[in-house]
Amino acid sequence: MAGYCEQTMMLNYMGFRMDGSTSYSRAAGPVYGHFFGQSSFARHAVALASSVIVVDKALDLTVFAPYGCGFMAGSGSVLNVLQPGPQDSVVVYGVGAVGLAAIAAAKASGAAPIVAVDLEPSRLAAAAKYGAVGVDPSELGDTSVVDKVRELTGGGATYGVETTAVPSVIKEAAQSLAVQGTLVVLGLDMNRPEFPVDAIDILQNGKVVRGSVEGDSDPLEMVPRMLRMNAAGDLPLEDLVTTYPFTEINAAIADVVAGKVVKPVLVW
Repeated sequence: MAGYCEQTMMLNYMGFRMDGSTSYSRAAGPVYGHFFGQSSFARHAVALASSVIVVDKALDLTVFAPYGCGFMAGSGSVLNVLQPGPQDSVVVYGVGAVGLAAIAAAKASGAAPIVAVDLEPSRLAAAAKYGAVGVDPSELGDTSVVDKVRELTGGGATYGVETTAVPSVIKEAAQSLAVQGTLVVLGLDMNRPEFPVDAIDILQNGKVVRGSVEGDSDPLEMVPRMLRMNAAGDLPLEDLVTTYPFTEINAAIADVVAGKVVKPVLVW
């Protein structure tokens, strides 16, 4: 499966090649910039030829750039891993770029109902455009998120996608599943590598909690597939993108943290 190998940590997170060398340097020494194999925040990127995806020159790369990472992780978790149908319900915890892509893919799959859980009103509004019912935990009063999701899905969601990496939220996401439901965990916080589970709930109800790297996608297949879906109107993600001149990188970061934008894209 694309994205999985015994050397994943070394190749994607340590900042250098397998032999310890780097492709970037400056006067002070090497630059450890190989996050996910190529890094970012640079005018140019160094990548393996096998990682390069050729697309139609007519496409606006400022709009479709996120298809290679965040949007692919979200939509791939639904289209490749969960594969819901019209009889299935889907709940997504954390509806930023990854979560909204998952919701859009769930809608394209015919799943219903779709539930979006987030604390940011603007993101819940964006989720509503894809047909999702929004749940803001801060507005539930004495009702728990788990109970609310179970209410909206008729006893529990068939499938769940978790993007927040918050341990308590991951536990709630699993608890809100129906019997034999499956949760895909996409969020990763290296400072909090563990999360609790309700063992009785998982064992007695046959639930599955699993991870996924980029939605189990082969980018060479998945990105063109997403582009075809977008062209057909089945995966309309372009409205989630807001462009910024690269010189405004700090403003872009501040805006996404504040919930003003979903997916900032830096343009040179």
